[in-house]
Amino acid sequence: ISKYPQQQLSENPDLLRQLFGLLITAHYRTRPSDLRYLLDTPGLKVYLAWYCGQLLGTALVAEEAPEPAELAQAIARGRRRPPGHLLQQALANHLGLTTAPTLSCRRIVRIAINPLCQGRGFGSTLLRRIRTEAQIAGIDLIGSSFSASADMLRFWNQQGLHPVRLGLRRNAASGQHSSLVVLGLSTAGRRLCRNARLRFLDNFECQLAGPLRTLEPDLVMALIQERHPDTSGKTLTSYDRETLQAFCDGGRQLAQCLASIHRATWNLLGNRNWISKPTPIRYALIRLGLQFQDSHTVATATGLPNPSALLDALREELQSCFDLLQ
Repeated sequence: ISKYPQQQLSENPDLLRQLFGLLITAHYRTRPSDLRYLLDTPGLKVYLAWYCGQLLGTALVAEEAPEPAELAQAIARGRRRPPGHLLQQALANHLGLTTAPTLSCRRIVRIAINPLCQGRGFGSTLLRRIRTEAQIAGIDLIGSSFSASADMLRFWNQQGLHPVRLGLRRNAASGQHSSLVVLGLSTAGRRLCRNARLRFLDNFECQLAGPLRTLEPDLVMALIQERHPDTSGKTLTSYDRETLQAFCDGGRQLAQCLASIHRATWNLLGNRNWISKPTPIRYALIRLGLQFQDSHTVATATGLPNPSALLDALREELQSCFDLLQ
């Protein structure tokens, strides 16, 4: 892994051609304007991953310097938007974390690995180098924003960066929601990231029944993976357990049990064993218990012939999960 001086890129056309070709190959949305960004953005750090003399990966990292406290308040209220401070603005404006702009941040703008070499640890190695250098430099937190997919979120989760925001609308070009992940490095950074995660999960539970009602269940699992221990796991009451058992036994209708099924589903999403083995019926439980989709829609999405078959499968799934529920 090497860090190449940004100002020397224009003096090395062969390397610049390789680097920009890698960005194009790894991401369909790379545009000519990205070349200007690569060469002209002040303070942009360019990391290169080499293997046997060949360039196989790169990461572009932008610096977001701390802002004065009075400007931080204006940023949190949406009155000021300093260019290039996406991470600080999102944390302050969308999550109400007014101290975010006063912290030092490094944002991973792009990380690109040759498609033939993906899944072999190049991206993880790049991120470890970025994280180590940021810690040595006394940076408070690192983060990134990208189009969310279950695979990408799992990758970031494995590196210790967890989601704190999901856009409510799909991007017109990618068809995906934007996502923001962060990792605190200093005491102040860890405190802020912890609060950001808690606020995200608190809102996310309600958003699943509203603007994120059609979000893919595998994405829901990836977003909730590594739930913070301080986050409420929706501990079930004795009444909830009685209600769930009555539903599983067929003695109580679905509509009479929705609140308990909702709490049970949210509870199960905090269990690593449950989310590590996704199945169509577990996806159906998310659609029905958290997103409140109608049973006909869920049955079709699950590949079952009718709502009656769906309810039978849900009863079997919940009965088998009783020991996992807290």
